[in-house]
Amino acid sequence: IAVATLAVGIGANTAIFSVVDNVLLRPLPYADSDQLVWLNFTAPGLGYDEMPFSEGVYAYMRTAQRRMQGMALFSGQEFDVSGRGDASRVSGERVTPGFFQLLGARPALGRAFAPGDGKPGAARVVILSHALWLSEFGGDPGAIGRTLTIDGVAHEVVGIAPPRFAFPGPSDRVWLPLIIDPANLNAGNFSYRCIGRLKPGETVAAARADFQSLVSN
Repeated sequence: IAVATLAVGIGANTAIFSVVDNVLLRPLPYADSDQLVWLNFTAPGLGYDEMPFSEGVYAYMRTAQRRMQGMALFSGQEFDVSGRGDASRVSGERVTPGFFQLLGARPALGRAFAPGDGKPGAARVVILSHALWLSEFGGDPGAIGRTLTIDGVAHEVVGIAPPRFAFPGPSDRVWLPLIIDPANLNAGNFSYRCIGRLKPGETVAAARADFQSLVSN
């Protein structure tokens, strides 16, 4: 169903090819960064060199693929954040639980997102950049467990990112869980970027062939 929806969602009679590329041209400051890859699709029949993922396609590919240790979605946006001082507009990301673990980035304080954080009805939590932690809480370790108001809603601070953590961009200041409801997947909203980590010994070519087979079958 997910593959059929993918084909319908981007146009009938369009050739769909999976693409797996190196995440950056230079090594990332994470463990075994050579295993990290971008994942996306192309739709040459519609002139799209790159198409992102939808919730439904991600859910299908993540369970059906065989070459990745894991996959994670992320989507950037702007947030209104207020804590001890005046409200400010900051850049951030909504990410699926497992995002930090996939990158091999351990929080400087607190914890990364747990699987339950990405479920509907979960408590609102946030991970702060090291810079925002310093500006909002003065580097106080007691910030863990405190709250920030984000877009008018209170979020508990559960983690502080490492000092040099800058993914996907250096301007990101907050990371929030991306909530996905398995019972109500949006298969046609192709708006999420996706990264994966290859299993030890696997290659980009093998992963590309694996994803291609899933789309073609």
